[in-house]
Amino acid sequence: MISFRAIHKNTIENLKTLYTVYECETISYLLIENLTKLNKTKIILNFDESFPEKILDKYLHSIERLKNGEPIQYITNQAYFYGREFFVNPSVLIPRQETEILVKETIDICTNKSLKNPKILDIGTGSGCIAISLKKEIPDADVYALDVSPEAIEIAKKNSTTHNTDIVLAIYDVFSNKNFPFEGIKFDIIVSNPPYVTESEKKLMHKNVTLFEPALALYVEDNDPLIFYNSISELAKYILTTPGYLVYEINENFSEEVSKINLGKGFVKNLVISDLNNKNRVIVSINSLNL
Repeated sequence: MISFRAIHKNTIENLKTLYTVYECETISYLLIENLTKLNKTKIILNFDESFPEKILDKYLHSIERLKNGEPIQYITNQAYFYGREFFVNPSVLIPRQETEILVKETIDICTNKSLKNPKILDIGTGSGCIAISLKKEIPDADVYALDVSPEAIEIAKKNSTTHNTDIVLAIYDVFSNKNFPFEGIKFDIIVSNPPYVTESEKKLMHKNVTLFEPALALYVEDNDPLIFYNSISELAKYILTTPGYLVYEINENFSEEVSKINLGKGFVKNLVISDLNNKNRVIVSINSLNL
């Protein structure tokens, strides 16, 4: 008999060279929960019970994938964002906790400015976690979302269906100057978490990111790290209402540069928000002071 306790201990032992003890324990519970459909409390209560033999092979295969550095989220196809579960696979970025700041700031704008039936556009939606969270938190909003990746759009559709949200999704390249899919619509808020990790920063990152997460959603060249912000801010000039808001997640090292881009595109005020580690993480830009 192999107990739940032994499985938990074995997972931690196999991953201790890759992650901290806390991370190993978290991954272990996430894996066991996914395989057994038991929650953490029930797993602990069953620690000395026999682990189901019929899923042992699947467990061992998952351990090999984890040892190779593959993120647990891609193995379980589950990631959590703003209190909800989302389907993910290697076609989309794994949602990060710091991105929740972007969602919160957008909700605060709608609340504080008493925006009724706001039109919100998410550029680079990936799994759809931002757009779907905004629709769930602001039910009267009309939420639209774009991504250059057809695979990402399919996953966003899947998550939108799971969460019963009416999101308008379309494939679009922000570097294209034609065929904007939502022509004629003016948005109250544009949100985006574009690629912003430079190639030089990539060398410092954990292999579970660099080897498995989509480069298309993460990296920019060192010689043009603000290429996405330039393009999106230029587009925003033409599709935002007045007043209108542009909410970006940013590389902590480029808050001043992104602020300057937006001022150069006609925005009149920038607000920089820090994350829990006191790193500049979100910029809210406004295109009019007549609010």
